[in-house]
Amino acid sequence: MAVTSTSGTQAIAQSAWKLLQLEQAKQFADRAAQNARALQSKASDAQSQAERAQENARTLRVEANQAQGVAVQADRSVRSTESASQIGPQIVREVTQAVQAKEAAPVQTQPTVNTQGETVGTVINVTA
Repeated sequence: MAVTSTSGTQAIAQSAWKLLQLEQAKQFADRAAQNARALQSKASDAQSQAERAQENARTLRVEANQAQGVAVQADRSVRSTESASQIGPQIVREVTQAVQAKEAAPVQTQPTVNTQGETVGTVINVTA
């Protein structure tokens, strides 16, 4: 009997040890599952942030293209204004010269005579 009771005690101790190991394995598995869920949540958050960053990048790209278009139009407007400011004084000079030439031209008058030989008016000849 002494042999039987020793081996019975060993069997109980082994069973208790196996139950303890099984409980520890369950706790380890639970912690691993919790960690996995936490990591999945973090990955999901990171994915959402990456998608928002991509959308922001697309929006900035569109805004940059629009700004480039505005800059090109502004450059054209500046060049047009510069051209007009250079042409304006030239036109004024040409008009002034034409007016001065017209004013300097001699005015010639000539009597208008009808078929009976009577003077009925004056023709003014202006040479510009």
